[in-house]
Amino acid sequence: NLSSPASMIFSDDIEIFSRCQSGLAQADTGWVNSERGMELDAEQLAGGYASPGASELPIRAQFKAWLRYMQNEAV
Repeated sequence: NLSSPASMIFSDDIEIFSRCQSGLAQADTGWVNSERGMELDAEQLAGGYASPGASELPIRAQFKAWLRYMQNEAV
């Protein structure tokens, strides 16, 4: 349960999610950008990528995984 006291999601996170949802509900969503930190992404020897600072790398990884699943490719 996201609203339980033991949740990893806190009230400030819920407010952020709410504001993001409101913004994305607008007709023009061309402003959504997930490139922050892209130039710092580094491939790791064990596989995957890492970024040394603030980055949208987790979002990019999620989108890539989602695309693979949608295309029914092996993960």
